[in-house]
Amino acid sequence: MSLSLFILAILLLDLLTKYLARIHLAGGPGITLIEDFFSLTYVENRGAAFGLFSQKTYGPLLLLTLACLLTLILAKFLSKLRYRPLRYGLCLIISGSLGNTIDRLLRGFVTDFLTFKFGSWYFPSFNIADTAIVLGCIFLAALLLWDPKAQADLDRVLGHKAEERADESRES
Repeated sequence: MSLSLFILAILLLDLLTKYLARIHLAGGPGITLIEDFFSLTYVENRGAAFGLFSQKTYGPLLLLTLACLLTLILAKFLSKLRYRPLRYGLCLIISGSLGNTIDRLLRGFVTDFLTFKFGSWYFPSFNIADTAIVLGCIFLAALLLWDPKAQADLDRVLGHKAEERADESRES
């Protein structure tokens, strides 16, 4: 699958699920799928992850600006990478960033609807775009920690030499 189609597929899945959440969950009590663990609950997130900056007047503009800049930087970085797994990891992050940016531009908030809780513990609601971003970050971290091909490609893009990297790791 091409990288563009991969990004588009995740983006469309995110936008479709947010649309369905607005149609079927807004104004209602939500839908419990697993009692005391997982439910679909409509939330309008006007802040960043987990509602951060939602009470600030500059928050939405700041978040939109940062999301656009991050997406452009990642897209430029993506164009330089050769190692396919690294490229797909970045595509996950880019598609999630695009999904939440589109939602914020069109509505002034991001639609969240996936809600987990366990007893009194509650995890803030999130969406498919958030999931793509987190999975992309975990995937990239794992690749960069344990895959020499990923490390070599990143070194190539950043202009580092493998010998310098080995010297740095020996010094620490």
